[in-house]
Amino acid sequence: MEVCMPRKREERAGGGDGSGEQTSHGAREARGAQSNPSERVAGEMNSQRQAPESQWLDAVIENLTEGLGIVDGQGRVLRINRMGREMMGIPTQPPGEYGLLQDYFQRVDLRYPDGRSLPPEDWPPNRALRGETFSEMEVSLVRPDGVHLRLLFGGSPILDRTGNVTLAVNVWRDITALRELEERREEFIHLVAHDIRSPLTIIMGQAQLIARAAETGQKDRIIRGTDAIIVSGRRMNTMISDLVDSARLESGRLQLRKQTLNVNTFLADVLKRAAPLIDAARVRIAVPADFTPVVADADRLERILLNLLSNALKYSPVDTEVVVSAQTVNTEARISVTDQGVGIAPEDLPHIFDRFYRAGGARGIEGIGLGLYIVKMLLEAQGGQIWVESSLGKGSSFTFTLPLALEGRHGDSDRAERPSSGL
Repeated sequence: MEVCMPRKREERAGGGDGSGEQTSHGAREARGAQSNPSERVAGEMNSQRQAPESQWLDAVIENLTEGLGIVDGQGRVLRINRMGREMMGIPTQPPGEYGLLQDYFQRVDLRYPDGRSLPPEDWPPNRALRGETFSEMEVSLVRPDGVHLRLLFGGSPILDRTGNVTLAVNVWRDITALRELEERREEFIHLVAHDIRSPLTIIMGQAQLIARAAETGQKDRIIRGTDAIIVSGRRMNTMISDLVDSARLESGRLQLRKQTLNVNTFLADVLKRAAPLIDAARVRIAVPADFTPVVADADRLERILLNLLSNALKYSPVDTEVVVSAQTVNTEARISVTDQGVGIAPEDLPHIFDRFYRAGGARGIEGIGLGLYIVKMLLEAQGGQIWVESSLGKGSSFTFTLPLALEGRHGDSDRAERPSSGL
């Protein structure tokens, strides 16, 4: 294969000193190397392919959305891909230089989901090195930096031709968010069951009292029992509506019917309809008579106001008033509901509009933690926003925005900066 072939032919042609024999031998080697050109070409093509194939295989492994690790029979970590390093908190190292498995696993806290310590023989790589093939092995891991993760491992051994385990391959994914969601779901189901059972118990009890009162002709007791059933039924209906609206809002299936509304007239009508439900006499409307109308869905706006008003009345002394005020800022209306109640703790403020969140002061008050979350979602669906300003013992002020009904209005790009609510 070398360029010496023509030179050897020249030696053969020129001499009788034995060089012809050498040249003949060299020619035989050359002919042997070229005896199967297709094999030679295939070999060259294969060597050319190996480098790119190795590169894209490395790229595939490195960019998997799950962690992948390889450990040899001596417990040496040969490779961990990018996602695996991120989850485990391991710095990037050249392949084969990650050290021993035990050196790393002894620096973390590995446990079963029930909190029991995970012994070395049950570490996922060690299970695979014993010849086990497994999946869905859940592990609780606390990294050296304090991050707590829930990981789901799978593992498989790699065998040589004699059947001995030479490598262990593990894959894993982070299920921390999934487990947290499941825990929140369980808490939510327990909370909903408790809060719906409470008015249902009242309904059943009052129905029994009404039945007995009807037999004895006690009209007053029948009226009181009927009123209690109506109130409890409304509470149950509100909880169920919160659940349904929450699902519709999150899926984008809630339909809005926007219209132009006179704020003063609308507020007065809402308070009149809400009189059986809230202490409307404590609510004072402080909106200018000539306030510019807003664009909103009337039913949804009433829901928003009733939620804010009922909260304000619920968390403030009975001898104090709740004020509804409004002002215009550029192309939007800012409507505030202000009370003189217990206020909101600083640690609760960033979460007050979160789904299912119950502030510390609300623990003993009925509700499933969806009211303010739905208020926020309903306002955002109508092009508005909401925030809260509050101090413990000094009351709270919830302010929300809606578009003004202005001719030629081209959106709300001129919105003024809103106060921070910790959201």
